[in-house]
Amino acid sequence: MNLIKIDMSFIFFLILFFCNPLYGIGFDEFDNFKSDLPLCSQLEDPKNYYHKCFGKKNNSDIYTDDALGYYEGEWLYDLPNGIGKMDAGDEYIVYGFYKDGLRHGDMKFVHKTKRNCINKIRYLYDFRHGYLDYKCGDDVIKGNTIFGKGSGQMFQLVNGLKIEGSLRNDKVHGYADLKNQDKTQCSHTGYYINGKRHGQNKAYDCPVKNKYSPYEEEGFYINDQMVNGETFYLDGTLRSKGIFSGNYIFNGKVYIDGRVDTYIHGQRQ
Repeated sequence: MNLIKIDMSFIFFLILFFCNPLYGIGFDEFDNFKSDLPLCSQLEDPKNYYHKCFGKKNNSDIYTDDALGYYEGEWLYDLPNGIGKMDAGDEYIVYGFYKDGLRHGDMKFVHKTKRNCINKIRYLYDFRHGYLDYKCGDDVIKGNTIFGKGSGQMFQLVNGLKIEGSLRNDKVHGYADLKNQDKTQCSHTGYYINGKRHGQNKAYDCPVKNKYSPYEEEGFYINDQMVNGETFYLDGTLRSKGIFSGNYIFNGKVYIDGRVDTYIHGQRQ
């Protein structure tokens, strides 16, 4: 009898998603959000936030980890539940949706002092899960996350490193272009598996330490090492060609100082 293997984590995700739908009104609507719930202060017992109401409390009265700041929004069972605004006490004001005290749905992070520093993130029970749009200064991240890790098509420009391509579990996976804008390391374009070059790939704009250093290389990679390909000097002339073992030619030719050296099994002939 053929048995069908079922990914239980996927089943768990489906249960969470359909039984606990995410909330959203559009990220740009948070600044003027309104609630139809009664004010907690107008309830018969104004200290009782167990009923659905709208009110404000210091975070230290909600959480037990000495949290700073406050939460102002909708409540249920004495926990943030629904739409609200959280002053995290550090650098951001956070607008968005909560469920049972956890971030759940669309959230918008606005930096208190830096202009044009706004993050738009979708959460599932406090995990980043879904749409992600981060921008602060020159740093940009756009894409999707699954249970807190970048997955799918992603664009990142952080600390001068631009990544444009496919990610899985926060690692480059599939075709991607990684460009070091400061050129302190090689840039790469090609295929990856779990963050390592695997398949046809090209390294370019490599830092040149001396006249013998490779400026560019192109070939087939396995486990982040080129096994068959070519390297080039800064002026574009051929430096080496053949089968490689690590960073060294194993079977092939090396072009250096006007001569051609042939290597077989790692030995110069």
